[in-house]
Amino acid sequence: MKKLIKHCLNTLSRFHSPNLSPSALCTSTTLPVTPFSSASASASALSSASTSTSALSLALAFALTFSSPLLADEKADPIMDRVLGKGSWTSMIADVQLTLTNSRDEQRVRQIAFFSKDDDQGQNRLLMRFQAPADVRGTAFLTLERSSGSDERYLYLPAMRRVSRIASSGGGGNFMSSDFSYYDIGEPAREDWSYTYLRLDNVDGQDVHVIRAQPANNSVFEDTGYSSVIYYIDTTAFRTLRSEYFDKHKQKFKELSVLAYYEKDGHEFASDMLMTDTRIGHSSRMTFSSISLNNPVDDNIFTPRFLQRAR
Repeated sequence: MKKLIKHCLNTLSRFHSPNLSPSALCTSTTLPVTPFSSASASASALSSASTSTSALSLALAFALTFSSPLLADEKADPIMDRVLGKGSWTSMIADVQLTLTNSRDEQRVRQIAFFSKDDDQGQNRLLMRFQAPADVRGTAFLTLERSSGSDERYLYLPAMRRVSRIASSGGGGNFMSSDFSYYDIGEPAREDWSYTYLRLDNVDGQDVHVIRAQPANNSVFEDTGYSSVIYYIDTTAFRTLRSEYFDKHKQKFKELSVLAYYEKDGHEFASDMLMTDTRIGHSSRMTFSSISLNNPVDDNIFTPRFLQRAR
């Protein structure tokens, strides 16, 4: 969950018991965006089109639609760097409550043990294991950030008794019937998105920067299913107050509201988040508690094998 946190803005036998708890693992106290490989590719496309006015017009229209968002935005980029830089912890252990509410106000509540740790190269690893209720107990989700290529995501379902790897193009799928996607759970890659400053606005009496994020390439678009995300960022504390998510048809279909932030020892992140599917009126609230930062966590838990053994 370090992705949303930062945007709202980052002995194995001991762990075989199904009653796995965070403390037990503490080892001590619009359309697909056409990808461009480089700016030179854009320049080459425009150069080859200069032989005719119509071709040039077409190339310019194409460049304005897809290329310009990939250019650095002198106003948006520093703001987003500051927002993303708030989550500077190297490890985190917490309890998470996930509350699912349908359009009839019927609720289902899940209790989750949450573990996150950066490796020696700064790549994030994240494990979420469901503790209750009984019908989802033991279900686990693991995501491993990779510096090159797509992140790895694994899902363990006790009923199937096997670990399944989620395809890299499946990040936009719903995480355990919630309104959060698999892509929302994990560490964001700064280079995956380009940012554009839209305007200064006001949300619930607070001045906010409104910034649009767009996939930097077609692979990110296919993985997330988001054509863009609009962030509303507090101008004083540089906290994300709200986010709006747009599908491939450029229609808004989800909205995230950050209800609370956790602050301690210079660290802060969104600790209470409400994601709503605006099409069907379904919502998912994720609330963090019993938070512990920068305590050692056994590296062995961040492996697909551990998902199978810790049933």
